Amino acid sequence: LLAKADIERLLVHPSWNGVVVLDEAYIDFAPDGASLAPFVTEYPNLVVMQTLSKAFGMAGIRLGVAFAPPPIARLLNALKAPYNVSSPTSAFALAALQPDGLAVMRRNRDRILAARERML
Repeated sequence: LLAKADIERLLVHPSWNGVVVLDEAYIDFAPDGASLAPFVTEYPNLVVMQTLSKAFGMAGIRLGVAFAPPPIARLLNALKAPYNVSSPTSAFALAALQPDGLAVMRRNRDRILAARERML
């Protein structure tokens, strides 16, 4: 996990003219508040991606999200495939993000984190 301060230094560095894309696929296993998704409102060159594949165990539905400033979001929307998220994928994702689904994910995540601690 990279320190927020290090990423911020890159985002504001005068010689950096690019976009910083962060993959937060495992963010649900990081400490609370570790996500940089809220920072996209502060930095016009930051994109943060997340997925339901890891902590939710839903790799099969192939659903993720990109948090980005409006200009980048418009560009990404113009470049995406012409079809949107399928109805079954939407239904599974909505169920996973309901309070019961979030509780299941958190219980499973806590078990995984506890097992990881025992192994280390």
